[in-house]
Amino acid sequence: MVTIGRPDQVRAVLEDPGFIVPPAQAGGENVDVGWVRARVSRFANGEEHRQRRALVTELLAGVPARALRDDAFDRTRRRASDVIFDLARTVPTDVLAAALGVEVSAADVGAVARVYHPHVEADRAGDEAAARLVEACGGPADERAAARVALFVQARDATASLIENAAGVMLRTSPRPDPAAVIDRVLLDEPPVRATRRLDGTAVLVLDLARAQRESGQLFTFGAGHRACPGQPHARAIAHGVLDALRQR
Repeated sequence: MVTIGRPDQVRAVLEDPGFIVPPAQAGGENVDVGWVRARVSRFANGEEHRQRRALVTELLAGVPARALRDDAFDRTRRRASDVIFDLARTVPTDVLAAALGVEVSAADVGAVARVYHPHVEADRAGDEAAARLVEACGGPADERAAARVALFVQARDATASLIENAAGVMLRTSPRPDPAAVIDRVLLDEPPVRATRRLDGTAVLVLDLARAQRESGQLFTFGAGHRACPGQPHARAIAHGVLDALRQR
């Protein structure tokens, strides 16, 4: 395993399709965490990745970022007594679910997120939650359903971390700053995704995104190139809505 942190090297690897992501093992017929991993773009490469990513971008294209921001603001304001930890882990799921017209459990999303990556062993709780999420996402158990599940799971921890870190900065600052400025600052200083992996043949490359950002002042946490996160404006919008409501407490 080799760690890379120089900004130019990190960007070169991110933008070179020759460096692939560690693939997930083929899933079985049972709908569980392994089934989801084997059908999402996150752990696919080449043409398979392109086709599955297109499903995700199609879903996001029908979800205006401003609508997510407004809904996140309203939901946070209605839950004025909730602690930030809980808001950060439920509001994004609830907002995305409403926008996509489905009903999913934030607890199920969390159970799958904990064991989502292939290097983490799945457990019964995650497998059962994955089956419920696929069913909740409607239609047959296919790659379209998996794409919906991926939106919820991949947004879970990163968006929660962004909201928590940004809320900490905002609530310590007087007068309370504009949410957009706080989000920009936190994404650079305390990125929610600090590292990612690529394969160079059989060698595992760990890309230190946090170091690359510190040294360059450029944003790497959303990736770059053909695998750049298509949900960046949506994550920002949800975080902005939550922070705007918190600022008015």
